[in-house]
Amino acid sequence: MAENRIILKKQNVKTGAKFETERFTSIADTVTVELKLYEENEVSFTLLSFDKDGNTTEIYKENVFRKSYEYSFDPISYAVYRGAVEFAAVLETAGGVLSFDELTIFDMTSDVCDIDCDSIDNTGIDKDGSPISYVTDINGERVEIPRVPKKALFIGNSLVFGMGAYGMCSSAPDKDYFHYVTSHIKEYNPCCEFDKLWGSNFEHSENMETFDKWYYESASLDGKQSSAESKLTNDLDLIFIQLGDNVNTDAKTEFFKTSADIFIERIKTACPRARIIWIYGWYKKAAADAHIEKLCERWGIERIYINSCRSKETEAHNQKYYYNVKEGKLCEVKETWVTHPGDLGMKRIADKIIKKLKLMNA
Repeated sequence: MAENRIILKKQNVKTGAKFETERFTSIADTVTVELKLYEENEVSFTLLSFDKDGNTTEIYKENVFRKSYEYSFDPISYAVYRGAVEFAAVLETAGGVLSFDELTIFDMTSDVCDIDCDSIDNTGIDKDGSPISYVTDINGERVEIPRVPKKALFIGNSLVFGMGAYGMCSSAPDKDYFHYVTSHIKEYNPCCEFDKLWGSNFEHSENMETFDKWYYESASLDGKQSSAESKLTNDLDLIFIQLGDNVNTDAKTEFFKTSADIFIERIKTACPRARIIWIYGWYKKAAADAHIEKLCERWGIERIYINSCRSKETEAHNQKYYYNVKEGKLCEVKETWVTHPGDLGMKRIADKIIKKLKLMNA
């Protein structure tokens, strides 16, 4: 069952022109703010975040003119990507007096899906009995390629890059799913080349300008990550896309319906002989889930759903430390990280990917 928790509840409030809640924290999948007014009235709603130094960022603002209002956000995403440790909601009115029937803030952790829904298997045997993969090219034609890759690219978010050099929240570089999967591939091709691409700014894009900046200029806001275009070389024969968890607002979801198709089309053009596998759903978001399924069906892309790997046992709640590669020492795992996969979660994800690859039949 989904876990719900009331963070704050205020009823029958009449105050001045401005009301700000006390600061709150959450490590759940979703936090929802519900406002019920006595009558229709114009109210300004603002969501604020605060970092560890107390600096304030305005996350969202909207003018509301109705009796009820609801806004949901993903606190984990803001914690990981913007350093948020606390949040607060602010209500304001130009009428001089703010009155509302009820203000409720609650969080929710989604149900775990135990069903793998992938109906696509792009593996087979050629006429000579050799193991192959089928790739659907830009024109919709099926192309046969060797199943054992020579060059692979991992496009991911914090599960690939969260600790800087490896996946959040694994305890060391040899404990994330990238390590386990690449080690498995090397058993079949010790010379296989591997690369990574930071994909979170693609997930966070709300328009073509930010998407194209990620694709053509730099994968990160600081300009230190190579562009997606530079990573998508025509000699790639295996591409993992582990994205979708950060498509967590209405604006991101709406644009994702366009950007994800454009991205796959660009991959198919730049990498015509690459087997693509989409890995999704540690933090399962229904809106992104539905589009990823349609996208993969349309382009003939294999999927791996990893939400069933997630549980209290496989999250990082019990892992106190991780190895900081940059500083060369153990550092404490932050509370806002602990719903990410720990060592066991990473191993479970890797096992699913390895099963999908079917290199054991090569």
